Amino acid sequence: MMLKKFFGSVLCITMLISMMGSITWAKGGEEASRVDSIAAQQAAAAIILDELVLNKETTWSKDTKLKEPVKVYDPSGKHVAYLVDIIDNEKTAEGFVMVSAFLDDEPIMLWATDGQSINSEEATNIKDFQEIRTATKEVVWFGGLKFGIKINKADGSEIIIDESQHIYDSVKSESYPIPQKEDPINRQKWAHIMSIPLGSPGQSNPSDGVTNIDPSTWESGYNSIDKYYIDGVANQKQWHYTTTGGVNQSTGCSPTAGSNIVKWYANTYPSLNPTNNQANIVMALRTTMGTTQTSSGTGITDHYNIDDGLQTYFRNNGRPNAEVQNGLFPDYSAWKIRVSTGNPTLQSYWSQNYFGDHTVTVVGYKEFVRSWYESNSKYLVVKNNWQSDTSTNFYVKYGSWNTNVVTWVKTP
Repeated sequence: MMLKKFFGSVLCITMLISMMGSITWAKGGEEASRVDSIAAQQAAAAIILDELVLNKETTWSKDTKLKEPVKVYDPSGKHVAYLVDIIDNEKTAEGFVMVSAFLDDEPIMLWATDGQSINSEEATNIKDFQEIRTATKEVVWFGGLKFGIKINKADGSEIIIDESQHIYDSVKSESYPIPQKEDPINRQKWAHIMSIPLGSPGQSNPSDGVTNIDPSTWESGYNSIDKYYIDGVANQKQWHYTTTGGVNQSTGCSPTAGSNIVKWYANTYPSLNPTNNQANIVMALRTTMGTTQTSSGTGITDHYNIDDGLQTYFRNNGRPNAEVQNGLFPDYSAWKIRVSTGNPTLQSYWSQNYFGDHTVTVVGYKEFVRSWYESNSKYLVVKNNWQSDTSTNFYVKYGSWNTNVVTWVKTP
């Protein structure tokens, strides 16, 4: 089993060492800010991304999957970390990542490229203790590479079993110190990690409805395909335009996606791109859309400001009669009408299973048409603006979002 310690940024590891190094903790103080299980999965995803980019011999691939994170406790019972096991399509163990539970600590504590973290079923499969199989179990970390399973039995007693099935009636109740104050460097690393999308790109027919694989590779039983695609639309990505308090500040999805719309119309109306630089369009749209920043550096925009901000930009740049509109909760036919005009639009989501709260640029649709008694499969083709995304187009299955808004240019 190869174990590694992680240093550096999410997508650019500056140093890898073969064993776990010392973990920097601030002693004493109040309970530090914690990260949730989703962030722990994102941290594990960061390791996989780095391996795919930097290690040509890695056994991981785009089909590698992450299991649900498991909380890890110190011997005193305090939650201090997560273990995220890595598996392939056949559910074979391909390693694991141990992630700190603290926002002000180094995110990645250690990771392995094969095997699994700890098998609680095997560890507790002891003939003389059959009743513990149904007891409550917790993973305990003793430091270094040593883990165990704490068994909270029905009679209120506790035992700990390690991976060699050695049973401890009690252990030294050692408590690991936690970060005492904010660490801007580690918070910046966590901000990078939390920007990594979890979900389905690279997977066929994903449950969250979003993929970068053409659906025609898995859709079947259809009679024809009704499709439309707008070629030549820009695919601007977000970037960190400044750093505040050690936290990188992202441009935000709405002004970034909106700049693709402006760039499209600037082909006909050059005054819309006065500096011939799309980055300047993004920054101007941040102002007209009223984009603000969260504490983690994410740019956020009220969806009611998107059309007004885009319209103001047009009118400020040589199109005084421009009109931009929002449409609430459009159905698929409305999307087809908007796309069929030959001009890109914006789609903004709330709580979409993959994108979350996000704005993308819509550049096409693809519908697999079946007989009248069968349901058609309907997709929008969009350009995503996450900094970590390298795909050209995404396919978003109609109905995989809860609520959404369409923003289009009525009069350029």
